Formats: sequence, C-alpha cells, structure tokens
Amino acid sequence: MNHLSDIIPLMNKEEIRGYKIFADRIQFENTDKKIVSLFEFIKNKTHPENDKELVKKLFGTNNTNAHYRLKNRLKDDIERSMLLHHSRLDEKVEVLNLLILSKIFFYKSAYLQAYNYLKQAEKIAKAKKYFDILNSVYDEMLALCRYYNDINPNEINALQSANANQYLLLQKTNALLATLNFQLRQNNYSGKDKELTKEISKAKRTLNLTEKNLQTPEIKFQIHECIKNALLQNKDFKSLESYLIKSFKDFSKQKLFNKELHDKKIVLLIWIINSKFKNKKPYEAAPFLKLLFDALSQFNKIHFDRYYGSYIFSRMYFLIYTNQLQTAINILLEYQEYSNNKGLEQNKFNINLNLCTLYFYQNNFAAAIKTLGKLFLKDTFQQLSVEWKLSVSLLEIIFQWSNKEFNFAEIKLAEAKRVFKSQLKQADFEKENLFIQILSKQLKAKLSNKKFTNSGLIEEFVEKYKTVELGSNEAIDYTLFLKSDTQKQTYYTLLLADINES
Repeated sequence: MNHLSDIIPLMNKEEIRGYKIFADRIQFENTDKKIVSLFEFIKNKTHPENDKELVKKLFGTNNTNAHYRLKNRLKDDIERSMLLHHSRLDEKVEVLNLLILSKIFFYKSAYLQAYNYLKQAEKIAKAKKYFDILNSVYDEMLALCRYYNDINPNEINALQSANANQYLLLQKTNALLATLNFQLRQNNYSGKDKELTKEISKAKRTLNLTEKNLQTPEIKFQIHECIKNALLQNKDFKSLESYLIKSFKDFSKQKLFNKELHDKKIVLLIWIINSKFKNKKPYEAAPFLKLLFDALSQFNKIHFDRYYGSYIFSRMYFLIYTNQLQTAINILLEYQEYSNNKGLEQNKFNINLNLCTLYFYQNNFAAAIKTLGKLFLKDTFQQLSVEWKLSVSLLEIIFQWSNKEFNFAEIKLAEAKRVFKSQLKQADFEKENLFIQILSKQLKAKLSNKKFTNSGLIEEFVEKYKTVELGSNEAIDYTLFLKSDTQKQTYYTLLLADINES
C-alpha cells in the first residue's frame, strides 16, 4: 500500500501547487486546517506520518482514530488532484479519461453522449495502436447497445474480432520481451549472435510466436531495445558498440527507417556515438556525428528540436576528447543562447554542468565555481537524484580545492558528510566514501601546514578504480583528479592521455 510518506516526497513543485489549488476548492470543514498542516508536516519531513507527537499537535490528544481518518482523506485528495493535474499526461491517459467520461454519462442515461465519448476514444486508440484499450472500448460499446438502438452490435463484434488478433500479438510481444529480458539477465548476455539466436528461439517456442510476427518493425525495435538494455546493465560496452552498429546496418538494409520510425534511427545513432566515447574511440565517432546531423535534417526536420541537444552534447564530447577544448566551449555557449531563445528550460542543468567542467579543464577555476553555482538553485538541485546531488556537491569541493580555497572546501566537505551520511554507509557509495576520506585527510594536512602522509590511501584508490569511465555521473573523474594533484599535471592532460592509451 502506498503511504503518504511514500507519495508526498515524489510530488514536484507543479503537483504540490496543483494539490493546494484543488484543496482550496473542496475544503469547507473544520478539519481543513488540520489536513493542510498534515500535508506540510510530511512534505517538510517535520514528523513521520504516524508520529505520536504529530497526532498531539493536530488533535491535542492521542486521538489515533481521528488521525487515520485525516490521513485517508488527505491521501484521497492528493490522488484526485494528481489525476486532475495529469489528465492530459499523454494520449493513452486521454483515451482512458474518455472511457471514464463515457461511463459517467452512461450512469446519467445520456447514451448518445456516452457513445460519442467512446467513438473519440476509438479514434485515438486506433491511430496509436492501443489495442488493449481498444478492446475495452468495444466492450463498453457492446454494453451500451442494449440501451442505445443506434449501435449495431454486429459491426462492433466484427471490429472487436479484428482487434483481437492485434491485441493477441501485443500480448505475445510483451510476453516475449519480458521472457527475453529475464533470460538475458539470468545468462549474463554478452552480445554474441549465437547466444542471442538461442535466447530468442527459446522465447518463441515458449510463447508460440511465428517468424511472421517477429518480422514486424515494432517487434524488431523492441527486441533491439531489450538486448541493448541487457548489455548496458552488464556494462559490456564493447559488445554494445558492435551490436548497435550491426543493428544500424541491418535496419538500414531492411529499409525500416521510414518517416514513422525515423526517431528510431536518430536514437540508434546517438547510442552508437555514446558507445564510441565509452570505448574511448572518439575519432571513430566522427562519421556517425555527420549521419546524426543529416538524420536530424531529414523529413522536414520533424525531430530536430527534440534531438538537437543530444547532437550538440555529442559533438561537444567529440571536441573535448580530440583536444579541441575551446571549440567545445564555443559551441556549448552558442547552444546555451539557442536554448534561452527557444525557452528550453530543461537544458539548463546539462549546459551549466558541462560548462563548469570545461572551465575546470582549462584551469579557469573561478569561472568553473561561478557556473557551478547555477546548479545549486533550489528547484534545480532538489529535483536531482541522490547520486547526482552527491556528485555535484563533490564537484564543488574539487573546484574549491583546485582554486586553493581550502577553508571553504573543508566547510563544504563537512556539509556533504552530514547531508549524505546515510548514503555514504551504503555499498553502492563505497567509491565516494573512500574519496571523501582522502579529501578529508588532505585538507587537514593543508590547513595545518603539514605534509600529507597517507599516500597509501591514494594508491589504494587509484589501483581499485583505475578504469576511467567516460560519461559517468562523475563529471570530474575522482581517480584522474587525485593523480593530477599528486603528479602535478593538469587534469585535462591526464584525461587526453588516458583516452589515447586505450
């Protein structure tokens, strides 16, 4: 069961605002102030939702029954406000809302209006191939024809039978992907063609899928996505690169990249470029960058605005990894102006994160710190995952250290240790925890004007995490940073050396 303490922290700024507007409209009772207070207490993490102290604050006594009733009402209000706020989340949600509206008018005996809503739902579901929902639409039409004579049940039965074949294929496809995903995970899939053929054949036999079913473009792309994710999960980037390039050639040869599926071509090219970077082959990414830009320009630039940012960031990384740092900064500044003019607010975080990193590469630490500050804006920072919040916090410490602001770096390090105390105890954050321990000892030595005597810790860290993974959550690789400090070389010099050694 979902509890308030599970739901409320997941609400973003717009959803909270939507709830408060919703609450203002419907609340008329004396308990209304209590329900708003309960929401605020849980949102601000002032009290756990079943805290005895919270019950006393709300009711003056230990009235747990009243508290549970209040919690249930708040949960109901939040759920209704979320449904209202996201009523147009996507076209599938819109179709479901049309089904609900049809049901409402059915209960009002307004059968013509109920039927009209079902026809709207049918039109969208057909266009978008929502065969599962279309099945429900026809069920509702058949139920309605008993009361509304203008509906011909024979026509509906024929439509439902035709849809049933498509619906069955959809169910089998979903079952195939779920089964294939499970088998690939169980067998630690390594990207070998024989192994892939074996796993698909096993899944086909289990689900009684024919070769004709598997030849549809939608299923081919879904199987491709499934295998790609398995390789990503195993961090088998070499096999991933080979598989993506082979898929691109096969799909191109089969002429699957038509206008309807053109976005699949763009996404596949982006993944190929990323895999080249992951495998430290930046120069090999150049022809795919050209193919990507050409693809963005096709079909009257139908997907240009959606993927142009991905192209810019891919080109920026190409320039970084091929020792063209200033050009990388220039194209990012140009894209920043483009995004501002277009009102693309969602790009601000990635632009500023990359800009501050590039300034760091140039040893322009003051500019890096100034740009990094934009990442700590309340709304932007609060929406990040815990991993990214910690990564950005450590980035600030690295920049302050590099700028020789050791006192400020120590303050920020103490803050990070306090804020992320529980996470740093977890096995998933072992690397960050060890890095923080090293920084703590180094800062202590710096501030007391003593020589750092724990070089063994750095050697242990560098040996344990010697593989530099491009494109990870570490905007600045911790291993390279420690090596640059101890070897008195610039970070960017070591980064280029690491790429060229591969």
